[in-house]
Amino acid sequence: LLEHRLGVTLLKRTTRRQSLTEAGQLYYQQCQRITASVHEAESLVKDEQLQLSGVIRMAVPLSYGIRHMSPLLQAFQKQHPNIQFELDFNDRMVHLLEEGFDLGLRIGRLADSSLRAKHLTDFQIHLCASQEYLSRHGNIEDMSSLSDHALVRYSMAPESWHFKDDKGQQVSVKMNQTLISNSGEFNLQWAKAGHGLVMLPDFICQEALDSGELVSVLAGALPRPSVPCHVVYPNAGYLPLRVRRLIDFLYDSFKH
Repeated sequence: LLEHRLGVTLLKRTTRRQSLTEAGQLYYQQCQRITASVHEAESLVKDEQLQLSGVIRMAVPLSYGIRHMSPLLQAFQKQHPNIQFELDFNDRMVHLLEEGFDLGLRIGRLADSSLRAKHLTDFQIHLCASQEYLSRHGNIEDMSSLSDHALVRYSMAPESWHFKDDKGQQVSVKMNQTLISNSGEFNLQWAKAGHGLVMLPDFICQEALDSGELVSVLAGALPRPSVPCHVVYPNAGYLPLRVRRLIDFLYDSFKH
């Protein structure tokens, strides 16, 4: 009856066995997807009636996480008191699926991957130094003198910094490295103490810029004056409701 209605042969029939034709295989696969979608829809409807509970494992960049994630997650947990968080503060590239995380925050350009992503915001990047350092070494008016200056470098950043010249061309400058560390917070303190130039996102250095402890230099010469921040999560057909709710909560919090 089904074959007659579709006008195609779905099964190859012999006296001993039956097997799917190419059209039958295609039809079967589509039916599987429809069935899975129905099951997911039923689960979502059931979940809507339940109070969120369970553990959410989340990977967060170190400096941003310590400075800014606590109020957001407290607000979410206030709405859903049965949610527990397990957080990993680390600037390394965490493999969510392999390490069992539900989601993560990524600051910077996203590499090609199987993860899904939602853009949350952009952070401004500043090249800055203390006024005391600039008083000793001279104000920086252009890139010509940069190679004579001391650099406080984040260990995951390249050894050479890139800038735009007056013609918009990218110029690479290698500087004298007075400190290399994997902590933006430590680099901030080192730069505030007058040990060299540092390149930092605004969520780390904005307070120091506002107070005058650091001064921004060559703002117009940065080829990438901002970096994006995304929430990333596995590209799975079904995510636990608690994870989807947190993703939506973070998206709404940043966009407002």
